[in-house]
Amino acid sequence: MKRMSFLLAVLIGLVGMEMAACTGVAVADGGCVVVGGNEDWTRFDAHIWAEPATQEAYGAIYLGYEIRGEFGPRSRHWFEFQGVNSQGLYFDTFGAPTLANPTWEGKPACRQHIEILMLQQCTTVEHAVSLLHAYDLSRYRQYNETIFRSNMQFFLADRTGVAAVVDAEHVHWMEDGRMVTTNFRLSDPSLGGWPCFRYDRATRMLEEDATASIARVAEILDATQFPCANGYASCTRYSVVCDLTHEILALYFDGDFTRSAQLDIARLCAEGLQRTPIESLVADAVASESESPTDMAGTDAGSLAWVLQETIRESWGVRGPGASESPCRVSRSVASKPQAESSSLRGSE
Repeated sequence: MKRMSFLLAVLIGLVGMEMAACTGVAVADGGCVVVGGNEDWTRFDAHIWAEPATQEAYGAIYLGYEIRGEFGPRSRHWFEFQGVNSQGLYFDTFGAPTLANPTWEGKPACRQHIEILMLQQCTTVEHAVSLLHAYDLSRYRQYNETIFRSNMQFFLADRTGVAAVVDAEHVHWMEDGRMVTTNFRLSDPSLGGWPCFRYDRATRMLEEDATASIARVAEILDATQFPCANGYASCTRYSVVCDLTHEILALYFDGDFTRSAQLDIARLCAEGLQRTPIESLVADAVASESESPTDMAGTDAGSLAWVLQETIRESWGVRGPGASESPCRVSRSVASKPQAESSSLRGSE
């Protein structure tokens, strides 16, 4: 039995590293904070959904998949790969080389997916880091997921301009207003996944131009994608870019950065959204671009009430890498490391 468990751990580690070839980018510049990532995986059927705010929880948007055995012998369940909440906190999960001894001993089990709890309760990256370090991530819902969770790290950003990679007990904070992460552990690149051309290319592009705009981050993600047309088994299925300052989420599908859906984060977090295939959402948004709200009434495209009005899209330039820049020159300071907080979770506010 122990030998079987060991072999399963090795298999999941190898499969996870093969499937996980994602890229994350965060930029804070001139009072604007933009973050995004490529989701490189083996399946196209990604979904987006949103849970509206309640008295006990912040509203949140999630992107992810129904898991069908990819993460171990658990029954089908939905997993949140990325998300953003009404307070401007963003997360992305990344596959990484296996940690043999995660530092979870003696910590309580989490009652649900930590990704959900994070967006329900946390407002900043510092809050989220405290939450991640407070729980034994292997034991939520009475199911032992040590193998899966020991292959993960978290990429976090918030609208104050703070970003970090949580690599087990290590926390790597964004410096100089820009950060890149891929699938090696910053704490020990020798474990695997390094050198990484995606990390090098994105870092170099940020050194050349670190403008905090949806257009620039989309351009970097475009340059670091694995095109599915090239025959990769794991390729860029969808990409997301969030302007946390202006509460815009730009969504791209199948590595095509010329077509996007722009979503109103505040409205989705207030009203909610049933699980919707990302492919159909982007297709409907693109098809409705030339239609006015009146023309769209009563149509499928008209039901996409969360898509930003055409005039706002054009004036804010959220049309992919060729678009004009979003208005991010607001007069407020942007931090690169967390400031002291009076509380760590919403429940204690």
